[in-house]
Amino acid sequence: MISVLQYFMLWVLLLPLLLAPAAVARGSAPSNASSAVAVGGGGYPRGVQLLDGSWLICVNMDIHHSTTGALNSWTKLSTILTDGREGVSLANCNLAQLPSGRVLASYRHHVPQPNGSMRYAIEVSGSDNTGHTWSPLSTMIAGAVGMWEPFLWPPMAAERRPATGGRDVVWAAYSQELTNGGLQSIVWQRSTDQGASWEAPITISDGREHNSRDGMPGITRLRDGSLLMVFEGFWDFFANNQTERHHFSVQARRSFDDGTTWSAGGPAFDPNPKPVLALCLILCISRSLIECALCTAAACLFRGRDLQSTEGESRQRERD
Repeated sequence: MISVLQYFMLWVLLLPLLLAPAAVARGSAPSNASSAVAVGGGGYPRGVQLLDGSWLICVNMDIHHSTTGALNSWTKLSTILTDGREGVSLANCNLAQLPSGRVLASYRHHVPQPNGSMRYAIEVSGSDNTGHTWSPLSTMIAGAVGMWEPFLWPPMAAERRPATGGRDVVWAAYSQELTNGGLQSIVWQRSTDQGASWEAPITISDGREHNSRDGMPGITRLRDGSLLMVFEGFWDFFANNQTERHHFSVQARRSFDDGTTWSAGGPAFDPNPKPVLALCLILCISRSLIECALCTAAACLFRGRDLQSTEGESRQRERD
């Protein structure tokens, strides 16, 4: 079993990789991207490079800021939201900046109810001063069945689509349980008013179709204009009368109509031997290169593909 310390250290070691997608998209990857730097304390770090070139990282619900290209100096700016009520689960923070400059933070906010049930929710807060202060904007989805791990992806200004009238559009994908603790799907929603409201969910991967507990989605746009989503596929989640959990893989889905419909897809990375525990999924993207990773307590397995060729390459980085 993985200890809490091992879990935390894995996230810290992977932090530069979690920051990499934004850096690659903007063409300015951190100069020491292979180095590990501790930022705050906690788990599930997620970061974004701002339009001014500086960086924000959310650790738990705390926001940290860096203006150094080496990402070796960080200052805590703010806390997005606090909730001191007993039993509240407030985590899975994810950040994105819209072309307008507004920074969005999405997160899970699960609150116990007086009758013993739980109110599960994905909520969104916004900052119009690059993360210094935050205001609640919206509840993306709420209900009695769990939802987790939101991922925000706004197109850059040059990618605004005519159908939106030039408005800032942001997509949010997350993990939606079908029953609490059971099978889980990947769904997504769209906002055309900077996160103030959200359209109805669209299912991208239905956990019932392959007995899976899918999680931790990541989104990007490819050179041909299509959208690519990758996520952790926990396939055959319940097998042998619900007594055995089977392996993880990286799954991929693709949309050619700006997310209205999605292909059936399949595994982008299905390593052998099959890992039985995975902690994260990373998508690094440029206009011609995709890289994703499936990480266990022992190693991070990377799968890369040059979109200008048909060849894929796998490699493994052992954990210390």
